[in-house]
Amino acid sequence: MKTYLITIFINLCVWLPINAQIVDFFKEDLNFYLESDSFKVQGIYFFVNQSQNEYCGRLWYPLPDSNISKVEVFNDSFDKINCYLQKKINWGVFIPLRIKASDSTFVIVRYGQKIQGKSVRYILTSTRQWENPLKEAHFQLVVGSNFKNVQFSIIPQLKKKIGKQNLYEWEFKNFYPTKDFLLFWK
Repeated sequence: MKTYLITIFINLCVWLPINAQIVDFFKEDLNFYLESDSFKVQGIYFFVNQSQNEYCGRLWYPLPDSNISKVEVFNDSFDKINCYLQKKINWGVFIPLRIKASDSTFVIVRYGQKIQGKSVRYILTSTRQWENPLKEAHFQLVVGSNFKNVQFSIIPQLKKKIGKQNLYEWEFKNFYPTKDFLLFWK
């Protein structure tokens, strides 16, 4: 009976909704790769539990559409977390999140998107649901040599040439995005 109750508690603990007053999403580091036929994303997302109690819940990670391949999610011990692409209002995955009292953690999300057309999108505006700006955000984009005249919804602050590829970087403080990250090319 005791084991059964513990199992129920753990299952409830992992699937409670996020409460923005207890948990704060404060930083993200994003690496994007625009390659011949795909757009790849690797993000590290940092959270802090400001309460005196352990937090167990899940967060909704939105994706631009169902044209996503192989979503991989890892916890701060680099253990893979099973998350499956599903449709809520939009496409995305639920990510279990557990943070000890007065502690912080991060999750890593990786996915690829097959390019269809002449643009790709990464959803930034969902950050506004946390009701606070990110203290820090860093984006890095590597663009393959076969992409010409790439344009951005958010102008890069730095551009470097690395062999035949271009590297773009963005650095933000108190980042509260009003638009998504869009790339267009000819």
